[in-house]
Amino acid sequence: MKQFASLAGFLLILCGLMACNHNKKIVEDGWENVPNQVIVLLNPKTDVRKLENNFSTYQLKSKGRSSRSENKHVCTFNEDLVTAEELIQKLKESPLVLEANPMRVKQ
Repeated sequence: MKQFASLAGFLLILCGLMACNHNKKIVEDGWENVPNQVIVLLNPKTDVRKLENNFSTYQLKSKGRSSRSENKHVCTFNEDLVTAEELIQKLKESPLVLEANPMRVKQ
């Protein structure tokens, strides 16, 4: 009975610690989404400045190219104006964009 109580207490503390870590979005495979950053693959002939102009409402700005062989850029945006999920959906609907995903880093 004592062992059961110890195990239950440990599990309760573990669940509490996990619940306190609500500000990080951890993906099951050990990768974490970076706040206010997305990776965008543009059509080959598209200039990233055109994308920035089209999404200036969300203060989208390119931090630079993440791939020399592809027209892929890491972009920042203002999370007070739009969530990452909403922005990614809007980017995917744009004819300038081939692919859009959250920026992720290994934990």
